[in-house]
Amino acid sequence: MLSSRYFSYYSDSLKSTIMTGVVLVCLIMLFTEMHFDVTQAKTICNSPQYLELGKKGTITCRFHKDFFAVLWYTSIDFGNSRPTVEYQNKLKTGPRYESGEFDVHPDGSLIVTEVLLRYEDVFTVAYLPSEEELYPYITVQVIVIVKPEAPFPFIPQCGNVSNKCFIVADEADIECSVRGARPKVLLDFVARTMEGDKNISRELVITADGDGYTSTVITSKVFHHSPLLVLLVCKASTNIPGLFENTESIALVQNDLVQTNPDQTTSISIQRYERMELHCAENESAFIVWKKAISPRYEDYELLLYSVSFGKDFFEVFAEDIILENNVSLVLPSVDVQHEGEYVCFYGDGMSDGVRVYNVTVVVLAYPAIEGCNDQAYCELQREYEGTLTCSVEGIRPKVELQWKSYIEDESDLILFSNQKRIVKDNRESFDVTLIVQYRVSDKRRKRLTVECKVVSPNDLMLNLAKRMDLLFFTGNPPTTGQTHQPERRGFLLWAFVFVIVLLVFICGVTMVICLKKTFQSHRVARDVEEEIRMLETAPAEKRDQFLHQIKERYKELNDAVKPILYMKEKVFSVNDVFVDLCITFKDSNGKWIGLQTYQNVFSDPRIKSKRLFLEGEPGYGKSTIAFKYVYDWCNSIHGSPLKDVDILILLRLRQLGGVSSFYQAIKQFLLPRESTLTERDIKNILQNSYSVVIILDAFDEYPDQNSTTSDIIRIIAREMFPDFIVLLTTRLSCLPQKYSPSTKILRLSGFTQKAREYYIRKAVNNNEQTVKEIEGYLEDNPILSDLCQVPLLFVLFAHMMYENPNFRHLNSATNFFRHMIKCLYHHIKNKTQDVDICNDDLLEKWKHKLYIKAFTALRGKRKRMVCKKEELCNALDQKFYDLYKDMGILVEEEVPYITDKSYTLKADHVQYRQEVKFYHKIFCEWHAAHYLSDYIQHNPTLDLKECLQNLHPVDVQYLYQFSCGLNPDSAKQIIQYLAEIKGGDKFAILCILEQTGNIENIKQTICQLCSEGLIISDHDTLLLQRSSMQLLEISATNKIPIKLLQLHNCFKSVDFTISTLNTTSGLAMPSWIPVEQLGLRMFNKRTSYDEYIDILKFSAMCPSLSLLGFYGSPPPESFKDESVLYDLHKRNFRVKYYGSYLESPVYTLDLQAGQWKRTDGTQCTEEDFNQMESDWKRIGDMDVDEIRRVIYGYRN
Repeated sequence: MLSSRYFSYYSDSLKSTIMTGVVLVCLIMLFTEMHFDVTQAKTICNSPQYLELGKKGTITCRFHKDFFAVLWYTSIDFGNSRPTVEYQNKLKTGPRYESGEFDVHPDGSLIVTEVLLRYEDVFTVAYLPSEEELYPYITVQVIVIVKPEAPFPFIPQCGNVSNKCFIVADEADIECSVRGARPKVLLDFVARTMEGDKNISRELVITADGDGYTSTVITSKVFHHSPLLVLLVCKASTNIPGLFENTESIALVQNDLVQTNPDQTTSISIQRYERMELHCAENESAFIVWKKAISPRYEDYELLLYSVSFGKDFFEVFAEDIILENNVSLVLPSVDVQHEGEYVCFYGDGMSDGVRVYNVTVVVLAYPAIEGCNDQAYCELQREYEGTLTCSVEGIRPKVELQWKSYIEDESDLILFSNQKRIVKDNRESFDVTLIVQYRVSDKRRKRLTVECKVVSPNDLMLNLAKRMDLLFFTGNPPTTGQTHQPERRGFLLWAFVFVIVLLVFICGVTMVICLKKTFQSHRVARDVEEEIRMLETAPAEKRDQFLHQIKERYKELNDAVKPILYMKEKVFSVNDVFVDLCITFKDSNGKWIGLQTYQNVFSDPRIKSKRLFLEGEPGYGKSTIAFKYVYDWCNSIHGSPLKDVDILILLRLRQLGGVSSFYQAIKQFLLPRESTLTERDIKNILQNSYSVVIILDAFDEYPDQNSTTSDIIRIIAREMFPDFIVLLTTRLSCLPQKYSPSTKILRLSGFTQKAREYYIRKAVNNNEQTVKEIEGYLEDNPILSDLCQVPLLFVLFAHMMYENPNFRHLNSATNFFRHMIKCLYHHIKNKTQDVDICNDDLLEKWKHKLYIKAFTALRGKRKRMVCKKEELCNALDQKFYDLYKDMGILVEEEVPYITDKSYTLKADHVQYRQEVKFYHKIFCEWHAAHYLSDYIQHNPTLDLKECLQNLHPVDVQYLYQFSCGLNPDSAKQIIQYLAEIKGGDKFAILCILEQTGNIENIKQTICQLCSEGLIISDHDTLLLQRSSMQLLEISATNKIPIKLLQLHNCFKSVDFTISTLNTTSGLAMPSWIPVEQLGLRMFNKRTSYDEYIDILKFSAMCPSLSLLGFYGSPPPESFKDESVLYDLHKRNFRVKYYGSYLESPVYTLDLQAGQWKRTDGTQCTEEDFNQMESDWKRIGDMDVDEIRRVIYGYRN
């Protein structure tokens, strides 16, 4: 047998060379006689294979499973009788195995414990699938490699951080090297052009370097093909996988010897805060470099951006706030004074190039003011024929001249201006200019003369800056003021009127004193008797008045401290100044959401009359703002408010009440001043003896003691305490108390309506009509931004910051919105400080990272928000960094009471106060936590997200996930996949996909999963979520990902046949080319007409991928008579079904040939069937909430 003949040569102790030769000859003869595919044997082990020096390596082979034996030889051991390593019947032997040099993997591959240079050799392996079968010897060439110092070719001017850079060079030599690599690496320098790569290498030198080699290539012909800009590429030639991360290093090189020509300079003027767009070339260019002069003589320049867009090569580097449009134009969304100066653009394609220079002047417009005139547009001053006039303009840029002149040219010889005195004050960013002149009127008969003070500047933007007035001449004494003349008769009459009124008041007062004196004397005895009784009766009333006065004073402090612009703490508003009526809906008895006309209807609409009201809303939707508005209305007895006549209104912010179980204690600590003499017993008596009380509990989702069994707050919510008081609870969506009264009414904040949004803009910009139109225009042009601004908090920030910084109009995701907002906040504060540490980006990143960790840790905690002691946070961070974030408005300090010893909670001595710090809003906490989460996931690819995120449900921290995906696309893949797999996470996954503004290649699998499970677009969803879902449909279509099922719930509006779209009630449109296989239309909120059914069928016929159309809810027509559309659907084997209003409802199929509905048994529907459809549709309102949800979100094929 083969086994006895073959294994005898290594089982015997004979090792003579002759015997070995005989055995080898026998083996060769046996191999010749065996019939197998030699090519197949060779493919078992690839050759050559590469092992890295000093590391553990494996010579990999793909042997069949359950092989009999594998014998490994080195070239030295091959002539010996015994293999280097042998692996037979799961047993490892051999001299090199026993020495520890080699090992064998269970699959037969040879493991090299530590790769040495001597292993660069030919290894031989004998492979026996079984005792009876032997493959020919297989040889593997092993090449030992050493990775270079840098993972890409090294250009010294570029450094070793990146393989892409921008450098300025002259005609001197440029070199590129690969240091310490093994085997030798060949290098080339090429200039990459539109006509292909042009080799410009001059010399290649390779020298030994330890165990490796250093290759150096030099070029001196960088600008041979293009004199200005060259895309220089250093290419490493190697076929060894893993030796480099990138085999090319690319440098965009600008010729330092080329000077700009001043004659080519274009001068432009741009008004401050406007958009600046500088065009570099007429068309897109492969290479773009923008620079800005930083010295007065334009000798030194700073790099603003460089961009390469050339085939597969694409990279760009930007300075802050810079945007590159159309790969050619430099754009600054909001120009400021520091942006003034000379801008130079270099462009080219490797064969031809050019340069363009701009001299930019930033203009700050200001109108002149005339001393003696107020801000009114038209002014009259009474003056003599000779005198002095003063005109000034403040905050103007650049420096200008002022000129006094006659407004009418023909009258210029009637007045002479002389002795002009000009005063200029330099404010660094602007100038104040004052002009004082003496005038003399030659014609003393003139009673009026119009003059103007005009700004004189060569700048076209300043041509119309002037102030004019009329001089009224008189010969008598001039009035003491410079305002418009008032007739003296009017003044005399006014004083006479005042005198008469004062006299009448005095006479009445004397009369009342006399009468009161007589009354007092006549009833003196009676008053003495009743005095003591009256004092006893008024004592509780005095405490009640004291209580009302103190809580109203506290409410006034809260209501007058609204800061919509975080960093501008001096801009403090009353809640009434910024409040805009939001869209509030409630669920009626049929389970449908009905809108209220105004926020006041919450307490007045009879349809929602209840002692317990819950107001839900997404983060940032204004739940707290509307709570404070109710307080404002009560305090000020606003006419028409249903709270006007309420005795007492209590507002408590639940996030403050951690550990405070007593409702009365909470009122005393958080609503009454420290020095208040009222006790908790007094508060209890006052409330119990009040006719009507309203309690507002704000932000239940932030309440630390949600699971407490002893808290008064939980008892009040459940109506176990104060059952007759009206209680309004605000909370996030889907964050309701575990236990609440069955009579509770649920209301929902739906964000800003179009009308409310426009009204708020007017408030924010002081009714500036032009600015209102501009902001509205930006929202119309950017639908993503418009959707984001449905969230009131984001819209408020947008409206105020847009008014000062128009950059926001280009943002297209929540992440970009917040990133830009934080950047604006930081730069605003940075420009005000000279602190070197604050301007040190490395220190800032270090401090930021600590804040990121604290924010993430806080969200994982019980409170789901960061609230900590000021001292602790300052110690954990840095005092300067803390002050910076406080000045930016991101961190907010709040003085709160606390009890030092809980065993003495009733003693006022033990109630003390401390400074606590929180984020301005929870969204800001989620923004900072997202930085940590996205970075942590990226650096821990094997992380178990279910364990890491187990306490972070997207319902509670929606923006944490959105921001994480927008900040780091590498982490987004895992996050979106995680959300798609958890219960209720699919909608949040869709929102996170919207944050992916770039390549979605890495999340295609998740998109496929979401599309395969079916998508729902509902009228309950926010507009942002609806648009995200629609965008997901378009992404799927672009990437040819089929969508199994799309359901539209109560949001069908119409079909537009001109552009072949199905339109929704929110204004979105679904094109017919979307690859949806099944379409379900759920129409529970209104009856669908015959024409609407026909339009839907026609639209379905235009959808090439659609094969099934399902209707739910509104009963269909009994028959269809449009034969053409039915014929089109029939020839495609299309199916149309009606699923009724319940999951258990019968399913009916439309016979496309007859236009009639049929039962599942094939029989035609009867009148009884249609009556049942009608009855079920109307009866759905009687179902409970869970059943409604099951009907709405279940589906059948």
